[in-house]
Amino acid sequence: MSAASPVYLDCYIALGGTILSEAVRLNREIVAAVGGEVDFAQGRVPHLTLYMGLFPAVAVGRVEAATAGVARVFPPVCLSLEGLTTARDGYLFLEVARTPALAALHAAVVRALDPLREGLIRSKFLDALATYSAVEQANIRRYGFPWVLDDWRPHVTVGHVPTEHHARLVARLRPARVAEEGRELGLGRVEGKGTVVDPGRRYGLTGPAGETVAR
Repeated sequence: MSAASPVYLDCYIALGGTILSEAVRLNREIVAAVGGEVDFAQGRVPHLTLYMGLFPAVAVGRVEAATAGVARVFPPVCLSLEGLTTARDGYLFLEVARTPALAALHAAVVRALDPLREGLIRSKFLDALATYSAVEQANIRRYGFPWVLDDWRPHVTVGHVPTEHHARLVARLRPARVAEEGRELGLGRVEGKGTVVDPGRRYGLTGPAGETVAR
């Protein structure tokens, strides 16, 4: 019997309240205007990615335990929307302010989960390695993902459309500048376009408020 295929997982901050409503509103407007391959009405889960990795199937239990361990240490974090921006390959991102607390949570997740990949890297990244910057290539080789640590920019993916529509959408859409707490981590399965298609398990951020966590 062959070994089970590796699993591509996203450790993310679950969204709720006003930020979730705003992400869904923008996605509905983008899809209504030009369509696209990220459609929350088709089962895609709005979220803020902390770290994505390709893991051996036998390691999933350890990934879940490691995620739970991080969640026990960190308190809820403030999520503050900053605006709509574009990214490579046709993506539209709802930007979130990179605060010290949010960066520390991201770094802790990377430290906890990266070793559990056992060196696995998505073929998507390896096949297109030359199209990434030198820093992104180094991150792919070391962490299995182009945007980690100093190069991580928190965001919520709200669209994936041909780039010729980007300028018009960014000019027309006006995200609300709202802030609220992210209170849960999620660990979900990822499929096409790097979107979470299964919300998976949730882990409350239950660390002491105001505690400083070493990065």
